[in-house]
Amino acid sequence: MRPGRATRSEATSGNSAPKVLTVAVNKEPFTIQGFTQGGASSGRGNTESNFVHNQLVVQDDADALRPQLAVEVPSIEGGTWRINPDASMDMTWRLRPGVRWHDGADLTSADLLFTLTVYKDRDLPHTYSQLTRLMESASAPDPLTFEVHWSRPIPARRRRSD
Repeated sequence: MRPGRATRSEATSGNSAPKVLTVAVNKEPFTIQGFTQGGASSGRGNTESNFVHNQLVVQDDADALRPQLAVEVPSIEGGTWRINPDASMDMTWRLRPGVRWHDGADLTSADLLFTLTVYKDRDLPHTYSQLTRLMESASAPDPLTFEVHWSRPIPARRRRSD
């Protein structure tokens, strides 16, 4: 059997094993985000990012944020977005259970904490440096919860459609 080709019996056997798609992009990345510099929360306007990477939230055609890897969009009403008396801000992200990396490992809040640590490294070039500087601390209290403490409130940004 050739790689990437299923035999007739495999295709009809009802095998529910996760499928893996490998994509190659012929482009030289110029930041640590590679070809994802369109934005971590953007669901539109960056075709390469949308094709290769899932996001915590995405923006739909009506410019509303919709959860993708997150269970919900943080909100004041839900208690997952808080403005503190000292003008700092806290956001709590709850991850969808059962989300897996390409190798089958679970996506956890520890992965997000690691990513934030990399993004906060001032020696690595990336487009989120101003934003990550406002993130004073973060924690992963359990595998599906990621908490970020911001030095000040960050308003939601609207993106213009392409």
